[in-house]
Amino acid sequence: MASTAALPTTVPPGQQQQQQQQQQQHQEEDQEQQQQQQEEEQQEQQQQQQQQQQQQQRWTESEDHPRTGVTVMLPTIQVTEPRVVPTEVVPVDASARCQADAYKTSSSTSPTDVSAFQLPPVPQTGKARTPSMEVRLPPLVVPPSVPPTTLDGAVELVKQNNMLLYLTPRHPPSRLEYDPYSFNVLSRRPRGSNHYAILSSEGVTQVWAGQVTFTSMDDFRREVELYMRLTKIRFFRNFRIAKTWQVWRRSVRCRKVREAKIRLTAYLITLQPPFYPTLVNVAALCHRLSHMGLIQVRSEEPAVVEEWVARQQETLEAVRSRLAAFRSLLLQVVAAMTHADENTAEAEGEWT
Repeated sequence: MASTAALPTTVPPGQQQQQQQQQQQHQEEDQEQQQQQQEEEQQEQQQQQQQQQQQQQRWTESEDHPRTGVTVMLPTIQVTEPRVVPTEVVPVDASARCQADAYKTSSSTSPTDVSAFQLPPVPQTGKARTPSMEVRLPPLVVPPSVPPTTLDGAVELVKQNNMLLYLTPRHPPSRLEYDPYSFNVLSRRPRGSNHYAILSSEGVTQVWAGQVTFTSMDDFRREVELYMRLTKIRFFRNFRIAKTWQVWRRSVRCRKVREAKIRLTAYLITLQPPFYPTLVNVAALCHRLSHMGLIQVRSEEPAVVEEWVARQQETLEAVRSRLAAFRSLLLQVVAAMTHADENTAEAEGEWT
C-alpha cells in the first residue's frame, strides 16, 4: 500500500486577493481610528485650555454683590454635552491578531464561508473626575446690617473680613462743620458723587474730581492722628470760624462803603460837577481871610494912645477894602458858576 505524502496546501488566487483586500481594509480602518483618536485628544486639550482661560477671566473680573455691595468674584459653570464613545474599537494589536487568525482559518474554509470575527471590548476612554474640575465658590463676606459709624470701626471691620467699604464726606466743604476725615461708611459705591474713598485692608483710595490717589493704611492713620492733634490747638480749631467771620465783615463793610459813596455822590452838593470848583475857590478865599487880623499890636516899642488908635483905624480900613474885594470876587465866581451851569443844561437839552 503506497504511503501518501503530505502535500502543501495551496491557496487559490481568488482567496489571496480577498485576504489582501481585507488586510488593506483593516489597515485603513486602523489609520482612520488613530486619526479620530488624535483629533479627539486635540479637541479635549483645546476644551481644557478654553475652560482654564475662561475660569481665569471669571476670577479676575469682579462684580458687586446686588444686596450687600461686597465685591465677590464668581467663576462660570459650563455644562458640556456627554461625548459619544464607540462601543467597539479595534486596536492595532487586535487587528494584527485577527489578521493572523484569518490566515490560519483560510486554508480550512472556503472563500464563501469566511465569517465576521467579534471585536474585543474597548475600555472607557473618558477622564476620571478630579477635584480640580469641581467648581468651588469663594466664601461670601456679608457686611453687617448696620455699618460702622466711626472710621476706626470701619478699619477694624475691613481688616477682619478682608472686604471693601466706601467712604463719603459727612459734610460738604462749604460748611463750617467740614472735616476731611469725617466720613459716612457705605457698603456700595455712592451714586452721583465725584468725591469718595475706597477703604481696604491695604489702604485708602481717594477719588476727587476724576483724580485718584492711593494712601497706605499706616500713612492714612498717621495723617488722621496728626490732624486730630492739630485740631486740639485753639488757633486751628477756631480758624474756619474766624476766617468766615472776617470774610463776612470785610464784605459787609465794603458793601456799606460803596452804598454810602453812591448816596453822597447823588445828594451832596459839593461833589456835583457845577458846584465843585466854585466851592473850592470860595473855601480858599475864606482860608486866606481867616489869617487876616483886625488889630495890629506891636509890643516891642511903646506907643501913644492917639498913634495906636490911628494905626488901628488904618488896619480897619485895609480890612474893609479886602472884604470888599473878596465880595466882588465872590460875586464873579458865583456868576461864572451860574453861567457854566446854564451852558451845561442847554448842552444837555440839545443832546437830548
